[in-house]
Amino acid sequence: MEKDRDPFGQAICAVRQRVRAGRYVLGERLAITELANDLDLSATPVREALSRLSGEGLIEDRRGQGYFAWRLDVVDLTDLYELQGAYLDIALSRAGARGPGLEPSAAASAEDLFAHIVHQSHSAALTRANRLLADRLAAPRRVEERVLSDVEGELSALLGVVEIDDLRQELAAYHERRLSSGRAIVAALRSQAGQDENIVPQ
Repeated sequence: MEKDRDPFGQAICAVRQRVRAGRYVLGERLAITELANDLDLSATPVREALSRLSGEGLIEDRRGQGYFAWRLDVVDLTDLYELQGAYLDIALSRAGARGPGLEPSAAASAEDLFAHIVHQSHSAALTRANRLLADRLAAPRRVEERVLSDVEGELSALLGVVEIDDLRQELAAYHERRLSSGRAIVAALRSQAGQDENIVPQ
């Protein structure tokens, strides 16, 4: 790997992308030396990157034991989905009477759509909080299609909503669907990471 002029930036970007992609086994220890060797970096920027990411809540810092990928369970996933719903509700309460107004080609994913809705709140704090939450939910969202039917059609339906009240209802249904399928989504995550657990389609 070609060395970057900003080793810290390279390390934090690489680890963030791996977590978002579900590369780490849930609960896996992230060994600084191994990561540094893998990224062709010294241990210092890797340690600093892990510290920053743990501060963002993307990985876990177990004092005296090191850094670990979160062992996401159904309760954790429920909290994340409910938090996403709350952020969107706050953002919509600050918006006008109409929906996000995105063309279908402008949002390739629910993450894009939700970021757009939150951005329209013109709240820097809410936008930053939503960005951190999006990182936490990236891996679960990658496996949703293995559990839920017609995820693409669901996104298209959300993009087609015009009125805010209608959008609130559609978003509530969107999150309720995931809350009721939380166990299967967690099972799919663990299966992807190589952990043995049966996936129960919903």
